[in-house]
Amino acid sequence: MTDAALQRASAGIIVGAGPAGRALASELLREGVAAVCVDPRAEAPWRTTWGLWDDEVTRHGLAGAVAARSEGPRVRFAHDHEVTLTRGYSVLDPERLRARLSAGLTLVRARATEVGIDEVRLDDGRVWRAPFVIDTRAPRATTCAQTAVGQVVRARGLPSYLMDFSLDFDDQDPRPTFGYLVPLDDERVLVEETALAASPPMEDALLRRRLAQRLRALGLEASVDARAPLEHVRIPLDVDARAIPGAATRFGVGGGAVHPATGYALARILDDAPGVARAIRRALDERRAPAQIALAAWRAQWSGSRRATRRLLEHGREVLLALDLEGLRSFFGAFFLLDPARQRAFLTSTSSPLEVAGAMASMWGELPWSLRARALLGGRAPRPLGARGRSARADLV
Repeated sequence: MTDAALQRASAGIIVGAGPAGRALASELLREGVAAVCVDPRAEAPWRTTWGLWDDEVTRHGLAGAVAARSEGPRVRFAHDHEVTLTRGYSVLDPERLRARLSAGLTLVRARATEVGIDEVRLDDGRVWRAPFVIDTRAPRATTCAQTAVGQVVRARGLPSYLMDFSLDFDDQDPRPTFGYLVPLDDERVLVEETALAASPPMEDALLRRRLAQRLRALGLEASVDARAPLEHVRIPLDVDARAIPGAATRFGVGGGAVHPATGYALARILDDAPGVARAIRRALDERRAPAQIALAAWRAQWSGSRRATRRLLEHGREVLLALDLEGLRSFFGAFFLLDPARQRAFLTSTSSPLEVAGAMASMWGELPWSLRARALLGGRAPRPLGARGRSARADLV
C-alpha cells in the first residue's frame, strides 16, 4: 500500500504480523475498521509450533488448522508413574493458522524503527500517521523466560507427553527441565527440552545437551529428521503490561498475553482480539484522540479482574522459579490431582481471580508439607500491574 492509499483509507497501523497482529487486524476488519500490518517478515512462512486445548480450538473455530490431536495427553513423573489427562490437546499447523488469520488483510513488508501513539517511522525513512497504532511485537529483552530447544523425529505411535519429568540429568546443574513430546502429524514428533521458568533464562547450550540425552534415553537418536531445523523457544514471562502514557498500546506477547506460570499465549490473544477491536471501533466512532484510543485498547485487555488474575498467576510463577526437579515433580503431582475444572482455571489466564484463587487453595491442600510454605509465600514479590509505568521491548509473536 502506498503512503497516499494509506492516508485515503484512514487506516490504523498494527506493528507486527504474527498471530497477535493478524488476529487483531482480522477482528478490526469484522468491525469495519481498516488496519495495515507492518512487518519485515510479513510474507515469511510460519514455523513455530503452537498447541491449544481442544476446547480452545473449538471456541476459536480452528479445527481446520489442527495438524495432530491427542485425546489423552500424559504427564510423566517417573518411569513407573504417569497420569493421563482428560482434556484433549491439539497441535496446530502453522501455515494453516497463518492462512486462517490472514484473509482480507493488508500486509506491508517493512520494518518499523520508531513506533508512536499515532505514527510509525519505517527503516526507509517514511513516516506514516494513523488514527491509532497498536504494537504487537514481543520484547527484545527479558529477565525471566521459558526457553526450549526442540528436534523433530520420525516416529509413529508415540504417546503425547505435555511434561516428562522422568529423566535425571548428569550435568550437575540443579535447574530443572522437562520433555515435551507431541505429534506434528502421523509420522513426525516434536521432542523439546523445556525450562518452564528461569531467571535469568536458561541458555540454549544446556538445553541442547539435555535434549540429546533425552533422545538417547528414548531410543530416538537415530530417528532425528535431519531436514528439520532445531526449534528454539524463548517466551518472556515477566513483561510489564502496564499502559505507558503517550506510547502505542501493546497487544499480544509484548502486551502481557503470556500466562506468567505456563508460557501459553495464543488462546489469550485470540480471546482478547474481539474486545480490543470493539473498543477501538467505539473510540473511533466517538472521534476520540489517539491517546484515548490507546487507553481504550489497553482497558479492553486489562480490566480490574484481569489485573487481579495476573497478580495471582505471577505469584505462581515465583513459586515455580524456586523449585528444583524434585520440587517440580511434587508441584505438578499435586496439580494434576485437582479436579479438571480447577486445573483449567489455573491454566487459563482469562479466568476470574476467584477461580484462580480457588484452584491455588485446592492445590495447597494437595502439596507435601515441604512445599506448602513456599507455595503460600512465593519467592520474589509479584510486580503490581497498574495504569502507569515503563517496559522493555522484544522478539516473539
